Amino acid sequence: MRYKISHELIYKYSKPVFFEPHTFFIRPREDAHQRLLDFRLSLSPEPELCAPAQDAFGNNMFRAWFHGNSDSLEIRAESEVEVLRENPFDYFLEDNFMILPANYLKETFAGLKSYRTNKERVTESVTDFAARIALRMKGSVEYFLSELCREISVSFHKIERAEGAPWAADVTLEKKEGACRDLAAFFMECCRSQ
Repeated sequence: MRYKISHELIYKYSKPVFFEPHTFFIRPREDAHQRLLDFRLSLSPEPELCAPAQDAFGNNMFRAWFHGNSDSLEIRAESEVEVLRENPFDYFLEDNFMILPANYLKETFAGLKSYRTNKERVTESVTDFAARIALRMKGSVEYFLSELCREISVSFHKIERAEGAPWAADVTLEKKEGACRDLAAFFMECCRSQ
């Protein structure tokens, strides 16, 4: 299946401002499940330099350096991707990942250290929320992930929030609402707690 994706972001300022270097994560990733057929990025004002790169996790990014001041910044990206998997559920879970908590092999566990260091930040309220879902799903990883997704979709209000880092997971849980990044961070903290 092919998808055409158009992104357009326009920022307007009350007076001209100077732009520090910007990093854009807007180019779709290519992997075994998705092929990038076309990608175009247009920035206005045009940057002095725009260089593609990858971050430490393999995500595509662009770094742009601007010259002078401007009262607006326009970002336009056009992408065409081909999704190679027709069935999103055609995967295989190894035995050590069927029931929570996941039982990582030693070599895999070491590679995940940076992702697990925030575990102590997960609050009791978030841990309890995730644990109730895990218990309801009898510890099944597959059912836990699906039910967590459903629970967030049904019980949390989606809002627009143009600025700022994701809220802490306990804030999102308390408010029962959040922007996309808040809900995604909440989902990850629930998973991390399990």
